[in-house]
Amino acid sequence: LTAMVIARIGGHPGWWAHFYFSCVELQNSMAGFKPPFSLAVMLKGYVNGAMNALSGNHWIELLAACLLGWRLLATADRGAGPRFNALMFALAIAVAGKFASFPLPEDRYYFALVAGMILLIVTNWKPQFSSVPPRPR
Repeated sequence: LTAMVIARIGGHPGWWAHFYFSCVELQNSMAGFKPPFSLAVMLKGYVNGAMNALSGNHWIELLAACLLGWRLLATADRGAGPRFNALMFALAIAVAGKFASFPLPEDRYYFALVAGMILLIVTNWKPQFSSVPPRPR
């Protein structure tokens, strides 16, 4: 209720106009912009978001690499147990949920989630950099 009041006072055009503007077709002005709701147009917005994410951004590839890394750690018995798996699962579904709730393709929305997955994987991989012989001087 509070969010609706703040949005109304702030002049936010509403979720459908915002979705349409962001995912379907850019507008020169949002003044008086009230497109009619349509499931077909909404589906078009999701397709546009997916295609833009695949063609111009890298978060999908990074997410796939994180999921593969998670699987490889589990296969090699290097997973850290239930906490690690719970955090990886939470971050993975957060990325999917963010895209499902509003399919904006830009990396900036997913960076923190994917970076968290990368940090968890590296932490549990535990590479031994100290075992590398020192460089000759």
